[in-house]
Amino acid sequence: MTPLRQRVTDEIRLRGYSPRTEESYINALAQLANYYDKSPDLINKEELEAYFRYVNLTQHLSRATIAVKLNAVNFLYKYVLQRSFNIDIVLPKKHIKYRYC
Repeated sequence: MTPLRQRVTDEIRLRGYSPRTEESYINALAQLANYYDKSPDLINKEELEAYFRYVNLTQHLSRATIAVKLNAVNFLYKYVLQRSFNIDIVLPKKHIKYRYC
């Protein structure tokens, strides 16, 4: 386990997040690291915006899945790296299910 991953895990547990949230955040950060082939703490603002544009336009993921990825990066920046997280990301429109009577 890398030192950054251990710090993220420790911070998640310290704050009482659920094991499922921990797993989701760790997976989201690992996917980001794999995409750029470098540690998430070395990825700059422009790369983050490009990554989320890629995820949004080509991966066809749900709004909720993209939000989890975004929340994982926000958590990393805010609580682990203690840096400001200020990027402009557009989430897909929420799908509305209509019920017919």
